[in-house]
Amino acid sequence: MGDPAFLVSQSGELTNGLQAIISTQGYDPTTIVIDGTEDSVHYLSSAAIDRIEQHVSDTTNSYLIVIDGTMHPGQFVDLQLRLPLATLRDRRGVLWEWLGRENPVAATQFDLQQCRITQRKAATEQRDDATSGPSGTSGELAAAEQQAQQLRNTLESRQAVARQRIQGSYTDVDSQIVLVGKMDAPTTAVWAGLTDQTASPIPGRPAQPTTAITACGPHTLAVTDTPGIPDSDDLPEWFTETVPGMIAAVERATCVLGVGDCQSLLSVLDDQYGVTCRILTSTDTTTARETLQNVLETAEYVIRLPYSDTAHTFVSKLHEQTTVHAIEYDDAIYVHTEVALSAADWLRRRTLAVDGDIQADPTGI
Repeated sequence: MGDPAFLVSQSGELTNGLQAIISTQGYDPTTIVIDGTEDSVHYLSSAAIDRIEQHVSDTTNSYLIVIDGTMHPGQFVDLQLRLPLATLRDRRGVLWEWLGRENPVAATQFDLQQCRITQRKAATEQRDDATSGPSGTSGELAAAEQQAQQLRNTLESRQAVARQRIQGSYTDVDSQIVLVGKMDAPTTAVWAGLTDQTASPIPGRPAQPTTAITACGPHTLAVTDTPGIPDSDDLPEWFTETVPGMIAAVERATCVLGVGDCQSLLSVLDDQYGVTCRILTSTDTTTARETLQNVLETAEYVIRLPYSDTAHTFVSKLHEQTTVHAIEYDDAIYVHTEVALSAADWLRRRTLAVDGDIQADPTGI
């Protein structure tokens, strides 16, 4: 039995994957799902707070409350007064804290949120206690404001590093492929199948974009797995700011593969970034490769090579870096091969360098 936690939603449903993340951290969550509107003071409606109080009326121990929504610092402060034994998190805070174990940007986002809550609490106490001196709550407020500014500077720096890490890596491949999906979508399983990598099945992983190289026909691909998105229809700004490498990867992607039910999300990516998007109808590796092969452009050639040591070495290279459909040894060496369109210039240069001849659009050997 894990520690008690309450996962509260007022929208009539829970964000996909949120309960799994709470359970993974050792909590035993009780879900409270109601239809209600946001309260300006506590965020939670009176009905939701009453439900929580009924569950914890006999306890003197602390417990976790996760609000499946977006709260501002004042609501955190006021709800804490109503539920003093609770550790409060909203949806963003849960993800920032969990992703932050392996994502420096998310860790800073979480620290900044907690600092803003402290700042709001100190401001409220200072307003209510006009006699506070510099060593009292006014001093706490100044310290919180200074810490918040330092965290904002750290956040901007870490976001820039995360973007640059993606933008400057894997620049020598034929194509960039990005996997996206909801928090509960098996994007990591698809990524592991495509790249032959070992990946964690833990919910909320990877905590930041993770890339590996693989081959697909004549193509060399950099395939990037991304954290699950906590919104089925859009990309929340707070989330893209938490994983800036994800947008950097999408911006240079040849194709974005959507895993699971995420058609609305792919429409957003298409509209905002003009990237080619495809939905995987199945999460098995064969389907993923077939989907990519239908998107990635190739070119076919017949190459005529002399009988020479350099030509034989080149044939070996063709088997490694292209798809060789047929090879015939006659008055010369004839190779029917298929390459990624981006590698066509390389193929032509290498062929001419060994005194060979190359012709496009073959009819076969």
